[in-house]
Amino acid sequence: MATAHPLAAPIARLEAVPPSPTRAQDRDAALVDIRTPKAVAPAGALSREPLSRTALRAVRLKPAPGQDPVRRVWAHRRREYVDLFDPAACIPMRAPRPVSEAQRAALEAGRRRHTHALCACCAVEVDKFRLSRDGLCQACVQDQAEEAFAELQAERLAELQALFAMPAAVTVFLDCETTGLGYDPMFVDEILELALVDQAGTPLLHSYVKPQHRLAWPEAQAIHGISPADVAGAPSLDALLPAFEAALAGVDLLVIYNAPCDLSFLPASARTLVEPKARCAMRAMATWRAWRSSSPDSERWCRFTEAAAIADHVWEASPHRALADATALRSVWNFLGDQVRAG
Repeated sequence: MATAHPLAAPIARLEAVPPSPTRAQDRDAALVDIRTPKAVAPAGALSREPLSRTALRAVRLKPAPGQDPVRRVWAHRRREYVDLFDPAACIPMRAPRPVSEAQRAALEAGRRRHTHALCACCAVEVDKFRLSRDGLCQACVQDQAEEAFAELQAERLAELQALFAMPAAVTVFLDCETTGLGYDPMFVDEILELALVDQAGTPLLHSYVKPQHRLAWPEAQAIHGISPADVAGAPSLDALLPAFEAALAGVDLLVIYNAPCDLSFLPASARTLVEPKARCAMRAMATWRAWRSSSPDSERWCRFTEAAAIADHVWEASPHRALADATALRSVWNFLGDQVRAG
């Protein structure tokens, strides 16, 4: 006689137990189909398709007091159940009352709080899109710009008046022609020609200068025309320094066009002597042109030949030579002084 396997009875009992529902089955059982009414209302009892509260409001209806929903459906977007009501059992909503003036004013005030703001300066309410980054209205921005421009013009005038405050000062004008502008780190640019002119236009010092490092300067030569042959027998800058310092003895002002550039070619001992007396005519011209202009951004540098043309200088020799430029610089400086003193 065959004996039963010892695990046969437990297996039979497990097969007899109905399988438990899965999560998906639980979820499907919990969801109610929109087309399947719940037991709340019998089939055929609805006169119209049931509506949600939102749909009822659209037709000016609302559930009656104590009215139960006839269906409940799952709203996938809202992730929640929505009650549906029989429109035939609903009651009409109250007729909309006209908006009062106080309500209109409150609504308008609420809207303006989102679209308008107070100017941080004058406290006038304006459109937010018309405010600057600092919260100022256009009128205040314009007023502050005019005030800043007026202050800037006053500073420019004070700077010009300080330059020409000593009409009796002994003034000398300096110009240099060089092998370059000193921008190329591969070369050491040097002075080729130097000229000093006094207030009467008399040359105090004029000489070629022999460079100690450069042998040729084709780009600069194309501008001023000074060749290596012209300076071959000229003295060095060190040999000219005693005469240069003697010419500046007793001088109050040394006027240079683009003074930082020309002073950079002098040795340190000469710069120590010259810098306290130096005045930049290029900066003075730019400041004067900006002071005479109505634009706040009009201060810009101009070329020396352009400055000479503004001063109506008559060239007796070709420009870009030391003596001719120093003489023209005298005309430019005298023109600026006359303009500033005339106001």
